[in-house]
Amino acid sequence: MGYGIPDFIMAHNALSVLVTDEIHETTALSVVPNPFSDRLLVDLLGAPEGLVSVSFLDVQGRVVHSNAARAAGGKVNLSGLQDLFPGVYLLRLQYGDVVLHHRVVKQ
Repeated sequence: MGYGIPDFIMAHNALSVLVTDEIHETTALSVVPNPFSDRLLVDLLGAPEGLVSVSFLDVQGRVVHSNAARAAGGKVNLSGLQDLFPGVYLLRLQYGDVVLHHRVVKQ
């Protein structure tokens, strides 16, 4: 691998992960719209109310955006994402001992 040549295998492996760690069977994940421009609505079916840690990872696994959001009715509204560059990201959500990943595309 030379300088400036992307490692597509590493990127594919990083972005093909959907779920890690122990996941409760009652938890399902829905993210809309995908692709997105400045906001996302995440539906964590079966998730408890409370704070959710949210991170966006680029194709090299670097955290490029993170914050905490409140889950209300199992839904998490993510806004203010217009500063992310267009591309593919891995959305990581964590609450308690549950960690969920979902691939998203920024327009």
